[in-house]
Amino acid sequence: MLALGLIFEAPLPAVAQRLSVGMKAGVATLEPVSAVGPFDRQLHPLVFGPVIEVGLPHDLSVELSALHRHITYRWKVPIFNPTSFPLEQVQEETRAGSWELPVVLRKHVPFGRGLRPFGEIGLAIRHTSSTTHAHGYVFEQVTVPGGPFLRPVASFSKDEKTSELVKPWSRGLVVGVGQELKIGLLYVQPELRYMRFSTTFMAHGVPPPRIDPAGLQSNRNSLDFLISVTFTR
Repeated sequence: MLALGLIFEAPLPAVAQRLSVGMKAGVATLEPVSAVGPFDRQLHPLVFGPVIEVGLPHDLSVELSALHRHITYRWKVPIFNPTSFPLEQVQEETRAGSWELPVVLRKHVPFGRGLRPFGEIGLAIRHTSSTTHAHGYVFEQVTVPGGPFLRPVASFSKDEKTSELVKPWSRGLVVGVGQELKIGLLYVQPELRYMRFSTTFMAHGVPPPRIDPAGLQSNRNSLDFLISVTFTR
C-alpha cells in the first residue's frame, strides 16, 4: 500500500497522459496442465492480481500486471513403491501456484460514445513454485498357515520436491483484444487474452514408483477472459 501511495504522489512523466492502478480478475478457459493415466487434476479457473496502466499519446498505453493462478494434481490411486524396503504404499498430491508478469502495449481505437476497443501485444515471465505431499503406509510381510500376506505396520506423511516441475521460470508471448469503458474515475476493461509459455511441468525421467512418464505435462497455451477495474489519478 505504501508503494501505491508513492506512485500516486510522484509526478507522472510528461509523456504519460494518465496512471491507473487497480485489480484484474477472470477465468482461465484452458487448464495449465494436462493429466492422463495415473494422474488426476483439480480445476482452478480463477486468475487474479494487481494491475497498473500508463496512458500514452496517440491512444497507446502500457499495462503491467501480476496474475496468480493455482495448480493441483495427484495420483488417482495409491501405488506401491517397489524400490522401498520395507514396502511402502504411497499417495501423492501436488499443490502449485504461479505468478505471471505480462507487460503489454495497447492500441486503442476510439469509436465514440465512450467505446474504445483495443488490441494488445507483449511479453510475460512466469514463476511457478510447488510442494508435493506424500502419505501412505509401510507394510511388512507376515507368514501364516494360509500363506504370506502384507500387513500395514506404520503410516507416514511428508513433503518432498516436485519431480514434475522441470522449469520454475518460463517466458511467453501475450496477445489480446478488449474494450475500455470509462465510468467516472474508473476504467473497466473486459478482454480476451492469449498467452503461450515454455514448458513448466513434465513427468519425464522421474524415479519409481511413478508409472506413466507421459501422464502429465504443461499446457503451453493459456486463453483467459479477464476484467480489470482501475482507478485513475
